[in-house]
Amino acid sequence: MSIPYVGITRKTPKQDAIKYGNCDKGKACTSCSHACTMSSGFLVGDDFAKLAKHLGVTEAKLKMNWLESVRLYNKTMWRPKLLRESGKPYGQCVFYDDHEKCTIHAIKPLHCKVSTCGTYGEQLSHWFMLNHVIDANDPVAVREWAQTLKHHPTIPGGELHEIVQDEDKLKKVLGYEILHQ
Repeated sequence: MSIPYVGITRKTPKQDAIKYGNCDKGKACTSCSHACTMSSGFLVGDDFAKLAKHLGVTEAKLKMNWLESVRLYNKTMWRPKLLRESGKPYGQCVFYDDHEKCTIHAIKPLHCKVSTCGTYGEQLSHWFMLNHVIDANDPVAVREWAQTLKHHPTIPGGELHEIVQDEDKLKKVLGYEILHQ
């Protein structure tokens, strides 16, 4: 069964993406709770300042005590630390509590708002990657996105020729003639 397409594109406004991704049950949403037990969302934009203010710490302390860095599409991204069991690549978000659920629900990161629950999760995940992670000027990121597209269809605006509109440059990037920024 395929998920109905609702018009999510790379250019969908952030507020619309949030609307499509939000769970109307708030902290009681079992889909969000499940996602929180397996991973955490990436922070972008003002997510750092809001989370630091909520915790009453500086952004530097936030990164040191509650966040971990991850390489994603050749970019260093930050997310809440995962509490992993020995040897497992996944784990529970440091801000998730079995009884209270998401302890930062009111200010949770944009990635959590759009990608962790709801019918349009994969489309919204692509929206997030295209708008907040993938740098069209970074050849490594473009090649990594090309690998993703081999296994996952994308939303309008997410095809390689839409990201790198110069056909000759795209060919050189994919052919490893352009290696780095």
